[in-house]
Amino acid sequence: MQIQSLERFPAGQRSSESGFTTIEMFVAMMLFAIVLGSVYGLLEVGRTARFNAMESNEAAQDVRVGLNTMAKDVLNAGVNYPYAGSLLRTSWLTSNLSVAAGATNLTPVIPGNQVNTLTNTQTSTVTRTDQITLTSTDNTFHVTGGLSTPLNISSMSTSRSWLTCSSANDADFCNLGDVIAVFSPNNGNGVVALVTGKATNVAANDTVVVAASDPMGVNDLSLTPSNMVNTLTPPVTGAGAAQRISMVTYLVVDDGSGQGIGTLMRRVWGGVNSSGAVQRYLDQPLAFDVTAMTIQYYLQNGSISANPAVTDFHNIRQLTINITVRSPRRDPKTGMYFTETLTSTFNTRNLGFETNG
Repeated sequence: MQIQSLERFPAGQRSSESGFTTIEMFVAMMLFAIVLGSVYGLLEVGRTARFNAMESNEAAQDVRVGLNTMAKDVLNAGVNYPYAGSLLRTSWLTSNLSVAAGATNLTPVIPGNQVNTLTNTQTSTVTRTDQITLTSTDNTFHVTGGLSTPLNISSMSTSRSWLTCSSANDADFCNLGDVIAVFSPNNGNGVVALVTGKATNVAANDTVVVAASDPMGVNDLSLTPSNMVNTLTPPVTGAGAAQRISMVTYLVVDDGSGQGIGTLMRRVWGGVNSSGAVQRYLDQPLAFDVTAMTIQYYLQNGSISANPAVTDFHNIRQLTINITVRSPRRDPKTGMYFTETLTSTFNTRNLGFETNG
């Protein structure tokens, strides 16, 4: 048997069954790692963009709803309501809305500059936020012939805190907790009161009760110039009138978590609670995780102010609201929250174009 020797391949040549060298394997692995890193980078960019988009949408969605709600109240502010505003008890605006001392008129727009706080206990920082109060007449009150008209008031009983309506069953148009402005020839701008009761078909006519020591603390039966008694008594020449008004305040309330965030509230003054008892106000939450709210006011003379003087409240013609909101969750990679600021500008069109008393 003849044994043939193996043929050696010349240098530089290899058979079709030969494998990769170590260097080639290393180069291939390096290229694969580079491509894989690039793909991962693109995926991470996409993930981050998706996270930011989702968090931005979730964080801002409620704020947009809140701004739309606020827009309606801003546009309605001052409808058939006096520019100078109806009178409130002395110091009420200071105690409840942080207005400068001495202010007594509930004007259609009442700014509140840096009056509320958000406390971050982790960083020991306090952020101050603005608020705004808006007032207009309620066009769903005492609708006759398709129009909202004031109730005619013939007299007032100071001993019982009764406003006597000129027509029977008129008290049915009022609800417990209604905030009303009562006008008369003695006080054309009117005074603000809270309905604490009503008596239907009492004697010849109906009565609306505005008793003292009401939850809002606005009913004033003393002998001061701005109270209900001096508005309707001694007997005025001609009937008085009562009109329901809408009074709301937008503010940010600290959520108590110690993270420096709060809830954007629409505070509706007056009304009744779940038990049917007259209440001071009801807070309606609009947006959560709010970290800041600032408001700028544009006055009739063209100037801009974040804190208009009380004497300029009735000259506000436009306002810009900035609300900053934080995402509910942290970015899992950076550990940071996503924040976004939404800005809206509204015109107080009724103050600029309607004629008020």
